[in-house]
Amino acid sequence: METHILSYRVIVKSDKQTGTGKSGYTALCPTLGVADDGDTIEEALNNVKGAIRTYVASLVQDKQ
Repeated sequence: METHILSYRVIVKSDKQTGTGKSGYTALCPTLGVADDGDTIEEALNNVKGAIRTYVASLVQDKQ
C-alpha cells in the first residue's frame, strides 16, 4: 500500500454549545467540509483529525 502525507487547513474558533450555552471550540476543515468540536482547542483539533481520517479513508475505499 502506498502512503501519501496530506495537509489540510483547519480553522478553530470559540463557540457555544447549542442548548447549554457552554463555551467550547469548533474546528473546521473547509477543504473537506468536515467539522467537530471540543471543550478545549486541543480536544477540538483531535476530534476533527479523527473526522478527517475517517472521511479520507471513505474516499480511498470508494476509489475517489
